[in-house]
Amino acid sequence: MTFDFKKIFEDHSFVAVMHTDEDWQKYIDALNLSQKEREVLHTMKDFRKKEWLSARMAFLLMLGKPPVFIKDAYGKPWLKDNDNYISISHSVNKVAIIYHPKRVGIDIQLHQEKILKLAPKFILKKEIEAIRADEKLACFHYYWGAKESLFKAYGQKKVDFKKHLHVEKMNPLDLKPVLASVNKENYTGQYKVYFKSLKEYYLAYVIEQ
Repeated sequence: MTFDFKKIFEDHSFVAVMHTDEDWQKYIDALNLSQKEREVLHTMKDFRKKEWLSARMAFLLMLGKPPVFIKDAYGKPWLKDNDNYISISHSVNKVAIIYHPKRVGIDIQLHQEKILKLAPKFILKKEIEAIRADEKLACFHYYWGAKESLFKAYGQKKVDFKKHLHVEKMNPLDLKPVLASVNKENYTGQYKVYFKSLKEYYLAYVIEQ
């Protein structure tokens, strides 16, 4: 695997995007999987095997040891015996991961024209109208990534992307961080959203403030 993007923070937390090798099956030996993990892997279809192995390989290369994932009652992933928050995203041959002591979420997407039709499902009409026509395609990818990241950071499902998730206006030409929030009856959280262009991919990740 090769890194497309990597950022390590002062507390040794990190965010990284890696490209999955075509011969991703070789990760099985590198990860030193347990018999139980191998049995779970055997039940998956190839695309899920690729994602499952790629995420673990990315954490192995960043942490220096094979990760053991567990899930909470909501299906949110954690590292066993580790209190740091993690988040994972896949898109075609990319895997994006983040590891941090505060709540985090991450999303990576391949450029797709169909997002123009999907935008009204996750962005308010007035917000769509405020975006320049020539910037809509990029903005929609970034806003979707930001809201998907917020959804993962919240981690308890049952979220209305237009009602509960709010992202300040961003500029796709300079990609400066913007503020965002999750507002639900049982939780209110303030976040900073970071964006990154990786050729035909769009990366967004959030860190709780």
